[in-house]
Amino acid sequence: MELPDTSSLEFLHREWPVIKAAPFSFVACVLLAVIIIWILIWWLHKERLERDAHSIAHLQREVSRLEKEGTPMVEASEPAEQARQGFSGDPVFKLVRGVKFHNETVELDGKRFEDCTFTNVTVMFHGTAPMEIENSEFAGSLLIQSDDPAVNHFVRVAESLRNFHTVARFGCISVDEKGNTKERLSDWQRLGVLRDAEGVIQEQAKALAAIRVYPQDLECKLLTLCHGTTFFSNHSALFLKLSMVSDEEVGIRDISIFADVDGTLFTGKPMEDLSGWIIHIPVMTKTYPYKNFDEHNLNALSLWRSVKQHGLKPGIERNGWIGLKVPNASPKQLGNIRKLQIEVTRTQRSQPYRFTFREWASAQETIFDAEVRQQ
Repeated sequence: MELPDTSSLEFLHREWPVIKAAPFSFVACVLLAVIIIWILIWWLHKERLERDAHSIAHLQREVSRLEKEGTPMVEASEPAEQARQGFSGDPVFKLVRGVKFHNETVELDGKRFEDCTFTNVTVMFHGTAPMEIENSEFAGSLLIQSDDPAVNHFVRVAESLRNFHTVARFGCISVDEKGNTKERLSDWQRLGVLRDAEGVIQEQAKALAAIRVYPQDLECKLLTLCHGTTFFSNHSALFLKLSMVSDEEVGIRDISIFADVDGTLFTGKPMEDLSGWIIHIPVMTKTYPYKNFDEHNLNALSLWRSVKQHGLKPGIERNGWIGLKVPNASPKQLGNIRKLQIEVTRTQRSQPYRFTFREWASAQETIFDAEVRQQ
């Protein structure tokens, strides 16, 4: 059997005369040691103490807020399951039929109202049991109130979401525990927003209608058509004044022309060089209102030369002339064109755009062979 350690008692017995001679100094030393130990413990647990103090203060503020708002404490309130027992299973309603309510408060929970009239009433819903209203009328003012926090919170959220001025349609649905839709409770729409949206759509439709839309991103118009005057029938040519425009920057790789000349089909490519032809253009001015003409070399007005070199820029319309050789055709035949088809092929594209014309404006210009013009 081990004896207890008596070293501490022996130390105290030896020092007791000193302690007895100066008791106040001993007490002061003990207090100083306790204070130092306490400071060390506080410094080691400082962050934890501050965190706990903050949590306690927050809880105290929350308790004060709930007391001011009159919200019952958890211990005093009945469980949510008990408060909602009326919604479980098949509800049993208390029937209220044919009653006229006027300037009063009507409690709704657990009741079914049939053929009733509500005039200037306040309806109270406690949220303890479902209710139904069938074949009833409401008139005057109507106030819906509830003392159930869950009901009030849901109504407040629903109203705040519905009142966004950009919300055109708003609906409420009920779901089961898995989130599947059980039924649609309401479907509300803001006619003003829908009308505004309809107006915006109409304005957009007008704006889109005003924008030029080109078939297949490219438009080609036949402005006028005339044949060249020459001494030789085998040197005959047909000249087309065209307008071309695209909605994007494109290059033109090829143009093919198909002409039904008096029942005979002529096919060809644009003439590369129009320098042998002169265009005689009537110009009306105040000084020379009659017989006033301007003449140019047709090569400077060649549309084929222009689009082959520069292509088409977005939205920029290009006008000019294209010549087609029609050998062995008389002037009478060239004056009887029934149909024209123009095929335009863009660069980096294999399929051409096809434009067919059966009508065109009468020509005001006259085109001469340079040799004829020299005579």
